[in-house]
Amino acid sequence: MLAVGCLVPFILLVGGAILGAQLGGTAGSIWGSVIGLVAGLAVPAVMFGALLSARKKD
Repeated sequence: MLAVGCLVPFILLVGGAILGAQLGGTAGSIWGSVIGLVAGLAVPAVMFGALLSARKKD
């Protein structure tokens, strides 16, 4: 079964590409997809770090 959290990078990548294409054309689509992918990878990394720090407190 696929977890919803695993889809976050792909959803943000596609959303960034669509928004970038609407705002800036082809170059905007590339930049939007890169920014969406970075944001999509940063969210799980931050959550993983928060879970590790919460585990160390116990």
